[in-house]
Amino acid sequence: MAATIPALLLAALAAGPGAGPGSGGVPETEQTSRAIALYDQGKYAEARPILEALDAGGNADGPLLYRLFFCRAKAGDTAGAKEALERAASALEAEHRARPRLETAFYLANAYQNLDRAAAARSVAAEATAQLESGAWPQPQLAIERFQAGKLHEDQGRTEDAARWYRAALEGFAREGRPYPGPSRWARRYLAQQAFSRADFASAETEYAELVALGEASRTDWIRLATASAKLGHYSSAADAWRQADKADPARGDDPRYASALARLAAGLGSLPASAPDGRPWSRLSRQELEELMLANANRVKEARAKAAPGASPLDASARAALEKAIAEAKPVFVAAGLEYAVRGLPIRETAFGNNYAPMIFHETQWELPPPVD
Repeated sequence: MAATIPALLLAALAAGPGAGPGSGGVPETEQTSRAIALYDQGKYAEARPILEALDAGGNADGPLLYRLFFCRAKAGDTAGAKEALERAASALEAEHRARPRLETAFYLANAYQNLDRAAAARSVAAEATAQLESGAWPQPQLAIERFQAGKLHEDQGRTEDAARWYRAALEGFAREGRPYPGPSRWARRYLAQQAFSRADFASAETEYAELVALGEASRTDWIRLATASAKLGHYSSAADAWRQADKADPARGDDPRYASALARLAAGLGSLPASAPDGRPWSRLSRQELEELMLANANRVKEARAKAAPGASPLDASARAALEKAIAEAKPVFVAAGLEYAVRGLPIRETAFGNNYAPMIFHETQWELPPPVD
């Protein structure tokens, strides 16, 4: 099957009152209503047998076939999903020719995207939004219709228009009290990604927090939430989000786990230096410069601890205070460089382990002098 996983996610967006029964000549029945309700709630395994029965009885139009496609894909039925998608596209083409409107345009554009027909999807989307803008089609009133309008704008790369419609849809979902988990996640993720891409970390943190609250957040969602929080100095929140990224994908959990521990250190410090020791913003330092700062300050702490270790020359109060001061000065620089390294997605675990300062990231005692010997 040609569709990739991200493309398959587009199919989950097919939802809305009236999109299915009646749109292609299929009568409204208790079964069609039940199938759509289950699908809209994300209960694909429960919706599938009803959709299969409707299809077998010749009572599935384009939108219902589209739902069947996604339910089969979610169940791992690749061949069955492909077959349903192709029939859905053919049915939607006929339905859209007979009665062009927002719903069928939305479904058809998504079907084309899942068939790797991006140009056709953009063409359908452009025609649909032109109809909305000219007044030939009524303005979307229901939240799900506003979501569909947002998706059709997104299909054309019209980011500001897509964001405007998605915000209206999310407000409508809340107002109408109808749970559309698939569309809600899609719209929220889009808004989050747009904010993150323009380095609007305050908005990104808000949007990603709303997204993860909906459930089924990906590793990337959690990492971006952590990054936005870290950029804002919300270190405890960043630590929690990185920890969730670890849980979302344990096989790739090493770097998020290290990043989470660094954020915990930052939270304990309360704040970090706004710039590197040479006065430059942390974002201007190269990877090598960050690595050099981490190593230099880790070694500075190790040397201080070695001077106070059992068996070393006794220290008077003044010498011990000087070593404690050295550690206190090194720690925020080390942590700030480490967090900058982590938010860039650089291999913090590999670097820390290879340079023998991994324990310093996880254990606060590594930042303390050994107790004096009586």
